[in-house]
Amino acid sequence: MARILACDWDRGEVRLLLATARSGALRLEAATALPLPADADAAEPTPEAIAAVLRQAADSLRPGRRLTLVGLDRASVELFPFRLPPARDAELPALVANEVSREASAAAEGAAVDFAPLGGASAEGRRVLAAVLPAERQAQVRATLSAAGLKADRLALRSLAAAALLARQPDAADHTWLLVHCLDEEADLIVHSGGQPALVRTARLPRDASPETRDDRLLAEIRRTLAAVQSGAEPLAPDRLCIFGAGPQCAAQCDRLSAALALPAQAIDPLADLPAAAELPPEQRGRFAALVGMASVEAAGARQAIDFLHPRQPPKRLGRRQIAALAAVAVAVVALLVGGYVWRELAAADAANAELNDELQWLTKAAARDAKHKQIVEAVREWQAGDVNWLEELREISTRFPPPSDAVVLRMSLSSAPGGGGNIIFQGLVRDPSLIVRMEYGLRSKHHAVHSRRIQEGARREDPLHGVFDTSIYVVKRTRDEYRPPAEKP
Repeated sequence: MARILACDWDRGEVRLLLATARSGALRLEAATALPLPADADAAEPTPEAIAAVLRQAADSLRPGRRLTLVGLDRASVELFPFRLPPARDAELPALVANEVSREASAAAEGAAVDFAPLGGASAEGRRVLAAVLPAERQAQVRATLSAAGLKADRLALRSLAAAALLARQPDAADHTWLLVHCLDEEADLIVHSGGQPALVRTARLPRDASPETRDDRLLAEIRRTLAAVQSGAEPLAPDRLCIFGAGPQCAAQCDRLSAALALPAQAIDPLADLPAAAELPPEQRGRFAALVGMASVEAAGARQAIDFLHPRQPPKRLGRRQIAALAAVAVAVVALLVGGYVWRELAAADAANAELNDELQWLTKAAARDAKHKQIVEAVREWQAGDVNWLEELREISTRFPPPSDAVVLRMSLSSAPGGGGNIIFQGLVRDPSLIVRMEYGLRSKHHAVHSRRIQEGARREDPLHGVFDTSIYVVKRTRDEYRPPAEKP
């Protein structure tokens, strides 16, 4: 029997849940939610305030020896949906690490990276959802837990933990779900298709507003989520709405959202199996969905969808010393069974193997040096083959790009294409996603083919530039005269 303590927090409160896992079943024992002190001068609660309330809540449950699970909010991490080439599960960690190093600005030294595979292997490739936890945020969470007298055994993503609770429903994999996990001032919105999360967003909600006002804001965020998932590379159309909660207020919310979205809706009470939860107000029960989801996964002996303390790693391979030790044991056993003659033959074979191994190492190093030189030569040759005047291309794009008040570029990469021409890929922020169409129209010409792969709302909607986009431009090969303005041409 193992005891499990699950906790998470947001801007308004700290939540803890105590449960016991036995024979794959989860028995919930207690749950508590304590508000964080309001500070008019601070937009976010300080780590010291969170630690103090977290310690108070943990002391009230008296958990003793336990496995501690911590859920992180969506704003703490960067999420990246990747489509990878066909690969085995053992090959995915290396492929994801390579993609994250190219795409994620937060993947600096010390950042924790984990991913959740979406579906199995197929001829079309593998889909994964990668998550990056910056080193600074990871250290802040560790310090907060340490000040509260806690040490995390699992560091999971709150929204995916809440989605794990849907797996307990018999028809979870038969529909495309839109999951709504409302907290004090936030709401996690998860699109769940085929038993796997496809899109994760977190929206801010007005804290002291009426239920109708909060539902209006929530409905607007749901419509944005539906627009994002329906306009993606693999469009999805949710046909079920699920809200975590209980009580008359949750039932009224289900009715309002179901009528507005024309989707059948149902409410799931995460604490339905917890007798002690009767003391909690009905409007608080839905906030424990992520904690129950994390504890249920742990009780089943499964792995958390995202765990930054135990990220997926490539399988360990035997090193040279381990291989040599196994060979030595085998040689010793054979020598004892066969006798001195065989021993002398094996000794000669060992000497020959050592000589060949030295030669192999020398050849391997030489091949590696040659391969590196060849790679540099091929890269330069490919760049020159494109025959693109990149300074002129950047000048043209700069004159057609929207003003800085509407859009900015964060990252840009340039590459030549085989046979001529090249590709420009850049990521940036935009004031409004609707401006992407205008930007594409301004950049498109007979020499430029423009396509935007990712357009979505950012996590911080209060920022002037809160839209995120990925755009690629295919550059057609041109002669030098074609870059000259008409007035300068002979």
